[in-house]
Amino acid sequence: MHNQCCPKAWMFHFLVAPRDIMEIAKLQDDNKALDRSTKSKEAALLEAERSVQVVVAKASMVDDLQNMNQELMKQIEICQEERKTLDRELARTKVTANRVAAVVANEWKDANDKVMPVKQWIEERSTLTNGTVCIRKSLLIAAEESKVSLKDGSESSNLLRGTKKQVRVRFSFLH
Repeated sequence: MHNQCCPKAWMFHFLVAPRDIMEIAKLQDDNKALDRSTKSKEAALLEAERSVQVVVAKASMVDDLQNMNQELMKQIEICQEERKTLDRELARTKVTANRVAAVVANEWKDANDKVMPVKQWIEERSTLTNGTVCIRKSLLIAAEESKVSLKDGSESSNLLRGTKKQVRVRFSFLH
């Protein structure tokens, strides 16, 4: 019976063994493919972790920069307020300096030569300049009229009187 089992067993192994060998080879190929896939996925995971670390580092830098930006904005506001304060103080100082200069200048003058405020001086100068322009225009008109009236001898004295009246009327605001 042993002899009979052996050939049957041998036949069984002979038929089953190639299948097992093929199955084992297939499983080994599958294992190799899984190992390659696992290694590829591990490499991708490591790369993703590095990318995440870079993104986290950049986010941290952005957060730090935003904090610095906010701090700088606060400092800018403080500086602007200080500048406004300094501008006001400068304006006050200029006014005081002008007053002191006027007082000092007036101390050196007699009563008739007192220093007048700049605004008043500018207004008076403008008035006088306008008056001078009007006088020049009137004189030019009178000169032209006198040239014409020289041709008419009798009218020249009347024209001269009329021109004098015009000049007096135009410049009555100066007195």
